[in-house]
Amino acid sequence: MHKIKKRVVVIEFESKLRELLGSLVDASSNYTTVSMYRECEEALKNIKDDFPDIIAMNIEFPGMKGQEAITKIKKILPQTDILIVADPLDEAKVFNALSAGADGYVLKSECVYHFISYLDELSSHGSPLSPFIARMIIESIQISRVSPLTSRETEVLRLITQGNSYVLIAKQLNISKETSKTHIRNIYKKLKVNSKSEVVRVALQEHYVSSPIISDYN
Repeated sequence: MHKIKKRVVVIEFESKLRELLGSLVDASSNYTTVSMYRECEEALKNIKDDFPDIIAMNIEFPGMKGQEAITKIKKILPQTDILIVADPLDEAKVFNALSAGADGYVLKSECVYHFISYLDELSSHGSPLSPFIARMIIESIQISRVSPLTSRETEVLRLITQGNSYVLIAKQLNISKETSKTHIRNIYKKLKVNSKSEVVRVALQEHYVSSPIISDYN
């Protein structure tokens, strides 16, 4: 009797990584690649027919973003496990992906050596997380509960510590530049600081936000 292999779909914009993940799956004894897609839109058209047990996907795409795709996939196939395979992103995007329904989050750089073990963990009802991502989650949990800032001001403060300008903060939070400036003035006043370097120092020292996430990973 032939063993039934678990069905895997790969959604990845980079062709080399997409082919690598597919090859690793097909070389394993417990999994088989059903389909591979370059973009989320294409995958969503066929995902019901593919009927995968596991989807391995990036979170950043030129078109539909991974978070939106995760939400839609989970509505169509709620029992399918979704493993995010991505470069390190800012904290908000990581948490948004997990909140949308991702069952694990690992780094691209680790997949050559550990990809099948990640699939095994998912198959055993686990939630694989790269150490980098796990540390990010722990640091977020450890954020001070006695912050004088509102939740919105904390969001703004986190973006400041990540090096974002007033304009970028406004864009990311979908608020006006003037509203962004108002939040920043309030933060400076509440933390009793007069410069960006001071606000970053106090924010991290007092654990009002977690350590800034480095986007480039080598």
